[in-house]
Amino acid sequence: MSANTRPRVVLVNRCFLGRDDGTWLIIKRSLKDKNNPGKWEVAGGKVDVGQDLSHAQEREVMEETGYLVEPTERQVFVDSFVIGAGQYKGLPYVVIFSITRLVGGTLALSEEHTDHAWVTYAEMLTYDLTSEVRKAAIVLESRLNTSPKETTSEVWTTDGWGRVLVKSVPVIRVRVVRQHRLKVPGFFERVKGHSFRVIHKREGGYDVDLSPLGVQEMGFVYADEVEEIPPKS
Repeated sequence: MSANTRPRVVLVNRCFLGRDDGTWLIIKRSLKDKNNPGKWEVAGGKVDVGQDLSHAQEREVMEETGYLVEPTERQVFVDSFVIGAGQYKGLPYVVIFSITRLVGGTLALSEEHTDHAWVTYAEMLTYDLTSEVRKAAIVLESRLNTSPKETTSEVWTTDGWGRVLVKSVPVIRVRVVRQHRLKVPGFFERVKGHSFRVIHKREGGYDVDLSPLGVQEMGFVYADEVEEIPPKS
């Protein structure tokens, strides 16, 4: 086949961006996007002319999230198909996934995305992911499912003398489903649908681990704002 008859290729580079706490960054596509509006994906995009894969990946992640990343495993999954409609109809589409780690930067989503979440591997699969990201995540389970083991939560109660009694139970998780009663501007939109590990269950609510939001501290949610997630059988 001559160079003139070889098909052009739409080459896309994506990465699973991880943190030391075992969570991964996913970002939500704008509802205005023509392709996969409102779905969740990992950072990445098309490789421009004159760029190699590594530079394209670092550029896309910085443009879409504001984060600086370092590759830890390059080109760990590849998928392809022929585009069936639109501007690139008939062209081969090739997407290459890598695994990277966060080394710096401050979150600044591009206009192409409207939300983000730091999630464990199991939580990632509960989101409405694009088909290519879901397929890659399933194939790469052994590499991505690296969250610290969560084994127990503590239930705090009081006895008739007002003394606090502490009991360790299998880990409890809760999902935010209702508006925060304090109505902090933007807070509900940020946490709606997220699930959190319960550190302490106590009267009136829960102390939860906020690390999925990128906050390395504990927060409190009221019992009427969340629902407990049944443990896996």
